[in-house]
Parts: sequence; C-alpha cells; structure tokens
Amino acid sequence: MAKTPKDAAFTPEAAMEDAAEAIGAIAERGRSFYENALKTWGAEAHAFVETMAADGAAAFEGLQKCKSPFEALMVEQAWLTARSKAYIEAGRRMMEAGAQSAATVANEAPGFRLPD
Repeated sequence: MAKTPKDAAFTPEAAMEDAAEAIGAIAERGRSFYENALKTWGAEAHAFVETMAADGAAAFEGLQKCKSPFEALMVEQAWLTARSKAYIEAGRRMMEAGAQSAATVANEAPGFRLPD
C-alpha cells in the first residue's frame, strides 16, 4: 500500500501500483457482474421465447376450432393476457437476478456492503 506524500516510504511508483490494483479490482467486479447478468438475460430470454412459441401454437389451435368471430376474439384476448403477464414476470425475474448479482459483486469488495 502506498504511503502518503508525508511518509518517508511514499513513492510515485507505489502510488501508481496501488491505483492500478484498485482499478483492476473494480474492473474484475464489473466483469463478474456483466458476465452473470448476460447469462441470466440469455436464460430468461430463451425461456420467454420458448413459452411464447408454445402459447402461440396453443392459441393457433384454439383459433382453428373457433366457430365465430367472438370465439376468436376470446382466444386472442386470452393469448394477449398470458403474454403480457409472462412479459412482466420475465422482466421482474431479470431485475431480481440483476440486483442479486450486483449485491454479490458489491459485497465481495473489501470494506463495502450494500444496505439490507
């Protein structure tokens, strides 16, 4: 650890080394956060698309069985409601995972803790 300019052991080189170590630690925490966030986003996006495709296929089957425009509108409304709920839930899960990742990375920093 670099000394202050008043200390006899202070050197600009030591100060630069300390700064480089601090920047490296910050970069590593950032990399860890984004790596985790991208994995979470990828998994959540994949699940969302898979569910959307399955729901779309089910809605299409339902539309083929409709005997009136009113029945078709009911199927479409049910599909849109399910998709809206799935979109909101996927977003909530992604935000929770991002917050958890940020808390984990922040709490790994020496002397730093996020409030509960």
